[in-house]
Amino acid sequence: MKRIGILVGLMSTAVLLAHPQAAPPQGGPPSMEGKAAEQFYKSIKVLNGVPADQVIESMHQIRAALGVNCEFCHEDPDRAADTKEAKETARMMMRMVMDINKNNFKGQQEVTCYTCHRGSTVPMTTVPLPAVEKGVEPEPQGLPSVDQILTKYVQALGGEQALRKITSRVITGTQYIPTGPGGTIPVPANIERSQKAPNLTLNTYRTATYTVSDGFDGTRAWAQAATGRVTEPSATDQMRAKRDADFYLPLDLKQIYTQMQVQGLANVNGHDAYVVI
Repeated sequence: MKRIGILVGLMSTAVLLAHPQAAPPQGGPPSMEGKAAEQFYKSIKVLNGVPADQVIESMHQIRAALGVNCEFCHEDPDRAADTKEAKETARMMMRMVMDINKNNFKGQQEVTCYTCHRGSTVPMTTVPLPAVEKGVEPEPQGLPSVDQILTKYVQALGGEQALRKITSRVITGTQYIPTGPGGTIPVPANIERSQKAPNLTLNTYRTATYTVSDGFDGTRAWAQAATGRVTEPSATDQMRAKRDADFYLPLDLKQIYTQMQVQGLANVNGHDAYVVI
C-alpha cells in the first residue's frame, strides 16, 4: 500500500545588503527597532534612512524581481563585503529607480525592479512573439485529486470529528532559532509552543543566555525580545503568523490554499509522497 503524504513548501529567502554593525550584546540579539538601515547594518550606501526592519523585505523583492538568490550579489558568509560587481550594479540600478519615481511620479513607488526585469537579470528589449495556443492539458494520469489527498490526510490524522475534540495542546522540543543578519546565525533553543483553538498561540524559545517569545492573540501577531520589549511584525509576517496559528490547519488547507494542484510523486525518507503545490 502506497503511503500518501503532502509536501507543502513555503520558500522564504532574502538578500542582504549588509550585516549588523556590532555583535549581539550579552542577554539577547541586537534590536533594530527605531533604527535606520545604516544604524543597524554595515555598508549601507543606497537605503540610508530606510527603517532597518524593512531592509530584508526590500531585498527579498529585488531578489524575486531578478529571479536570483542572495549569492548573486553577496559573498557568503560575509554579506557586507563589497567584492562582487553585481552588488555595485544593483546599487546603481536602485538609484536609477529612485530617481525615476522622484522625477516622474512625485516620489511614489510606481516603477520597481520588476517593472523591467520580470524575473530575469536581463530585461527584454523587444516585444515577444505571441505564444502558440495550447489545448487544455489533461489531468496527470494515475494521480488522485487534491480533494482525495486532503481527505486521506485528515483520515490519517484520526478524522475531522476526532481532531475537533482537541481544543488545546502544548508542544515541546529543541530547535535552532535564526538570529543575526537575515537569520543566518542559528542558536540552539528549547521551544515550548502552547496553542488553544481556534487561533491562539504562544511560542517561548529558551537559549543558554536569553529567552524570547512570540505569538498570535487571535487578531495580531507580536514578538517579545530578550529585553522585554514587545513589537509587532511586518504585514507579511502578520499574515504568516495568522495562518500558522490556525489550530485546525489540516482541516482548513483547502480554504487557505485555493489553487492547490497535484504535481506528481516524490520520494520522502524512502516513501512515495504526492507533491501538492
